[in-house]
Amino acid sequence: MTELSAGLVCEIVGGPLSGDPSIAAQRVITDSRKAERGDLFVALKGDNFDGADFVKALDGVANMAISSRFEEVSFPLIVVE
Repeated sequence: MTELSAGLVCEIVGGPLSGDPSIAAQRVITDSRKAERGDLFVALKGDNFDGADFVKALDGVANMAISSRFEEVSFPLIVVE
């Protein structure tokens, strides 16, 4: 199984990283309801929802997140526009 480190994801998406760049994720998800330990949550924004609203709720579940805004969380967070 391929793992993505927070540092590598940060390089790919080009946003600032808060947290440990060596933390890794095994899978990428966009539905916060399906989050499990080891996931990278990508907070998508749609017409009816903003995934960034759910980043803080995943603290202690997901391994890292990509979001449009900063939140105080214990896992690596990459902020992008």
